[in-house]
Amino acid sequence: MHHDPESNSSPSTNPFPSNLWVDVCILLTLLSVLQVVNALLLLLAVRFHFLPNPWTVFAIILYEGLLGGAAYVNTFYFISKESEDTHREFAMAAASVGDSLGIALAGLAAFPVHRYFCSL
Repeated sequence: MHHDPESNSSPSTNPFPSNLWVDVCILLTLLSVLQVVNALLLLLAVRFHFLPNPWTVFAIILYEGLLGGAAYVNTFYFISKESEDTHREFAMAAASVGDSLGIALAGLAAFPVHRYFCSL
C-alpha cells in the first residue's frame, strides 16, 4: 500500500495553512517595503553622491519598476480571486482609481523634494 504524505494534510497537521488573503498581504507588504528601501537608497544617493555611475541608477530604477509591476499584478489577481462576481468590477475600478491617485500624490510630493535637492 502506497502512502501519500500530502493526502493527510489538514489544518490541524499543518501549522501554517495556506490562505490566499494572508499570502497576498505578506507579498504586497514585502514589495512595498522593498520600494521604500529603493526610494530611500536613491534619495541618499542624491544627497551623498555614492553611486558610481548612471547605469547603477538605471538598474535600480528598473528594479523599482519590476517591484511596482509585481505589486500591481498581484493586487488585481487578488481582487479577481477574492471578490464576489457582483463586486469584482467595482473593486477593480476602485483599485485603479487608488493607484492613479497614489501616483498623482507622489508626483506632487516630488516637487518640493526636487527643489530641496536642487538647492544643495
